[in-house]
Amino acid sequence: MTRFINLFTVYLIEVKNQRNHLGTTFMSIAFKSGTALLLTLGVTASAMAPIVISAPAFAQTTFSDVSSNYWASGFIQELASRNVIKGFPDGSFRPNDPVTRAQFAAMIRQAFPNAPRTRSAINFTDVSTSYWGYEAIQTAYTSGFLAGYPGGSFRPNENIPRAQSLVSLANGLQYAGTTSVDTTLQIFRDSADIPGYARGSIAAAA
Repeated sequence: MTRFINLFTVYLIEVKNQRNHLGTTFMSIAFKSGTALLLTLGVTASAMAPIVISAPAFAQTTFSDVSSNYWASGFIQELASRNVIKGFPDGSFRPNDPVTRAQFAAMIRQAFPNAPRTRSAINFTDVSTSYWGYEAIQTAYTSGFLAGYPGGSFRPNENIPRAQSLVSLANGLQYAGTTSVDTTLQIFRDSADIPGYARGSIAAAA
């Protein structure tokens, strides 16, 4: 997932009760929550996902590598103005860079600052308290957006797949399906490509 895609996902999620589908593939899913949809689109389109990091970054809404006619320009500016995503000290945004699990956790923390805590924090074996994304990872975990791996690891530097970002948002926002998973996913022409672990969550968010 790229930086722009994460951004687009967050923006769409912020559009409350946005139920009309934006496309016919599961990566263009329209979330029940506008903010979640935007964050998802930002994370799902390669070369499209924004990253929120503690450093290096600074507040700005225009970037040297994002032209005004770039298809995601409006989404990037919107998320940047909300401080959900940030640029780099050199004035760039790097829309084609991948997004890691730690960076996605930082975006989640910025996009949903009032998310209720649903479980207690844990100490991941590969995330020290001095790690720049420690607090964001703990917030994303305790609010149910992200989970760890067997053995107690979080894998903060691992790039987050598009499907995983969708599952994260659906879980954190506590979406529940109202119809059968297979019936719901029939609207996507690429439904066969949706990983088994993500099918229920994507269907619930559709």
